[in-house]
Amino acid sequence: MMKILFIILAISISFMACSDDSNTITEIPGCTNPEALNFDENATVDDGSCEFAQVITGCTDPDAINYNPDATVDDGSCNYDQNEIPGCTDPQADNYNPEATINNGSCIYTIPGCTDPDAINYNLAATIDDGSCEYAPANSCWDIDIAQFEYNGSITARVEIDGLPVGSEEDCIAAFVGGEVRGMVHGMYFPPDDNYLFSLTVYGSSSSGDVMTFKYYSVENDEVYDLNEEVEFLVNMLEGDPLNPFILTGSPNVESYFSWNQSSLQAFYFIQAVTIDGTDITTDDWIAVFKNDVCTGARQWSGEYTDVPSMGDDGLDLTDNYMLLGDIPQFKVYDSSENKYYDAYVEDGSINLEWSNLKSENISLLIAE
Repeated sequence: MMKILFIILAISISFMACSDDSNTITEIPGCTNPEALNFDENATVDDGSCEFAQVITGCTDPDAINYNPDATVDDGSCNYDQNEIPGCTDPQADNYNPEATINNGSCIYTIPGCTDPDAINYNLAATIDDGSCEYAPANSCWDIDIAQFEYNGSITARVEIDGLPVGSEEDCIAAFVGGEVRGMVHGMYFPPDDNYLFSLTVYGSSSSGDVMTFKYYSVENDEVYDLNEEVEFLVNMLEGDPLNPFILTGSPNVESYFSWNQSSLQAFYFIQAVTIDGTDITTDDWIAVFKNDVCTGARQWSGEYTDVPSMGDDGLDLTDNYMLLGDIPQFKVYDSSENKYYDAYVEDGSINLEWSNLKSENISLLIAE
C-alpha cells in the first residue's frame, strides 16, 4: 500500500513540475494572406506586410501566338491561328498597326493633361504635360484688375454640383473670357433659402459680344470645378436675383469622384466595348465600378479589353465598404466631352458579375444611357 502511494505521489510531483501555469500565447507577426508572395504560415497576427504580384493582363498560354510572358492574369485573348498577325489594333493608339489582325495588348497611348500632383487639376492618367495645370491661390481666389475694364454688369448666382447646392463664405466663383478673369466673388449665406449665393460683378472691355464661362473653387475639397453655363456679357446686365438666382451647374472632377484605394483583395472586368447612347466612348473617357456610392476601382478607357479593377474590403479602413463576396458591381461611365456621368449596364445578362477575389470576367459590351 505504501509503495502505491509513493508512486502516485511521484507522478503528481512530476506533472506539477512539467506543467505551465501561464496562459500566455506568443503572437507571431507576419503576412497571413495565403495569396501573398511573402505568406508566412507561422504568423498568427497580420502586420500589414503582405506583398502581392503586379497584375498584368494578357494571354498566359505559351502555345498561343500572342503569348505574353509578363502576363499574370489571362484575359481570354489567346489566339492560336498562325495566320493571325499580333499587334496593336486600336487606331487611337500611338503604335497602331493597320496590318495587325489580333490585339496583343501592346497598344501605347499618349494622354495629355496636367502631370503636377500639386495642381488642382492633376491628371493621374496623363503621360505628357499639356501645360493645363491650375493652382489654387493661397488663402484667396482668382485676382482681377478691374481698372483695366470700362464696363460692368451683375450676376446673382447659386452653384450646384451634381444637382446639389454648394458653397461657403470661403468658396468663390469667377467669370472668364478665354483665360482672362472678368470677375470674382466669395459666397454669401442667404438665410431664406439656407444656401449660399454669389453676387458677382462682371467686367468687359466692350459693351457686348464677349462670352463668359465660369469656375467654382471649393475650399473644403481644394478643387476647381468647370461650370457648364455660358453667358454673353452686356453692359449693365442684371442676371438673377437673391430669390431667383442664376443657376451655375457642374459635375465632380473625375479624378476625385472616381478615386479609390488599393486592396489586397481584387477582381478585374475586361471590357471589350462601351457605348454612350449608341456611340463608342473615346480614350478621354473613364469607366468605374461602384458599390452603392463608393468607388472601388476605375480605369481610363484604353481601347478593346480595357481592364477595370474592383477592390474588395480587406478589413483595413482604406477599403471600408468595398466589395464583398457575391456583391454585384455597379458600373459608371464618365463622358469627358460633356463632363457628364452615366450609369451603365452589361448587355449580356448571362454574364456572372458576382464579385470574388481574383475574379477575371470578360464583358463584350457595356451600355451607358
